[in-house]
Amino acid sequence: MSRFVHLAHLKDPPFVKVGSYVKRGQQIGNIGKTGAAQGSHLHIELTKGKPPIWTFYPTGLSIRRVKELYEDPAFLFKDGIPCDFTFKGYGWLQWTGSVFHPAVDANSPNDFGKPVFSPVNGRVQFSEGVSAWNKWGRKVLPSFYNKGFGNHLWIEVDEVDPGI
Repeated sequence: MSRFVHLAHLKDPPFVKVGSYVKRGQQIGNIGKTGAAQGSHLHIELTKGKPPIWTFYPTGLSIRRVKELYEDPAFLFKDGIPCDFTFKGYGWLQWTGSVFHPAVDANSPNDFGKPVFSPVNGRVQFSEGVSAWNKWGRKVLPSFYNKGFGNHLWIEVDEVDPGI
């Protein structure tokens, strides 16, 4: 069974295209605060299989069910990859008031625009760039558009050579 890494709230549309092969440490974007993010951070989750839809979020699922669908992605953070990780926002399986968080939210001081690197070797399966702001700085898409992920991408882990 394939695992998939989801990276969300990127500043701009991802630098890599669907179908491209990425290597651990390759820059794939910059930290942002797109979608429903309240501040700059990188949302990273690791699923135990392909999600039913690319904007899937486990709202309403029990902690047992979330553990069946996701792995703790903390082991992917090493040597500044996928990003500087000074502070942690929501942690894996932390109750947010509405969901058991299936990811780690990583951030650091003044991290808006800092580079995001691929945490694994693998093939990009989905990439979405969402332009939520117009040239006058007015929001043109609601924060819940695409489940609030903003600019995001999914990488299928190369299980033969995951690079981790």
